[in-house]
Amino acid sequence: LITLDLEMPRMDGYTFLRLLMARQPTPVIVISGSAGRDSVGRALELGAIDYVAKSSRPALDAPGIEIELAEKVANLRQLALAGRGPRRAGDPGG
Repeated sequence: LITLDLEMPRMDGYTFLRLLMARQPTPVIVISGSAGRDSVGRALELGAIDYVAKSSRPALDAPGIEIELAEKVANLRQLALAGRGPRRAGDPGG
């Protein structure tokens, strides 16, 4: 599992997602302040499994992000243990 911010210094998160999924598909949860519908949709289309929006004041909202992320990771783990790993667009049955 990888957590990924869409805004990075040398390569944006969309480019990273595209390269990662082409070379070694891996479950990705995007964590970003770019929480608009277009940003989320594009990240999911490129292979991200889920999305956690950062607050504009991260220092004040860090516990909320931690709790939400922990819940999403636990859910993904349960799916993997049940043999129903995360599905991606284009996968049979997905």
